[in-house]
Amino acid sequence: MKLHSRRGKADERFATKAVIVIAITTAAFIVAQYVSFLITRQEQTVLIEWYFRAVVIECGALMLKRVSEVIVARIK
Repeated sequence: MKLHSRRGKADERFATKAVIVIAITTAAFIVAQYVSFLITRQEQTVLIEWYFRAVVIECGALMLKRVSEVIVARIK
């Protein structure tokens, strides 16, 4: 029982850290895009689309992982 409660807290910390990392990289990406726009006067639409697709896929994978863990835990 103790092992499960430790793992749950570790998963929560991992999820929190993952969200923080995503937020920091998104903020850095937005700043880089703004600087790029100021220099070139052109918006990098393809790069923006692909970056946010990657972030959405990563967040979706994290959510799918968590949902599968909950389902497996209920089955056991």
